[in-house]
Amino acid sequence: MSEEQRERVLTRLTDRLDVIAFLDDRYPEIGTDNKCFAVYVVLLSAVILGTIHEPSLEEFTRYTPRFVEAVVANLKLNGLVHGGRYDTSRWLKEGNIDDERFCEDMEAASGSLYLHDCVPDLAIDVIYIEHDPPKGGVRTRLR
Repeated sequence: MSEEQRERVLTRLTDRLDVIAFLDDRYPEIGTDNKCFAVYVVLLSAVILGTIHEPSLEEFTRYTPRFVEAVVANLKLNGLVHGGRYDTSRWLKEGNIDDERFCEDMEAASGSLYLHDCVPDLAIDVIYIEHDPPKGGVRTRLR
């Protein structure tokens, strides 16, 4: 699969397992049990759902409310939320992913990188928050 084809796959991601498979294929060095991977799952899920509405993200990702709330709080703190939506303009253009910028957003959402006028003392380090990745094959589909 070419890089362009892989990046266009975003339009076909419809559930949590699709997101996990896509990210694991794209970033195999991270590993699905890594907290950074879980942050990537929340970010990409916010893109697919078109919202940072925490209950929607919790249901779609099946991660704990506390974990999702911390990721969303860090996105807001770093100025990456506009009109209730995660602003992906730094890393997603015409369906193409800029991996370096996506990584920066993941680091900001995890509380380890501070963008714009972020107040570092308010950031939440998600590394210490249990995200409870579910085991098994239960799919949560878009409605």
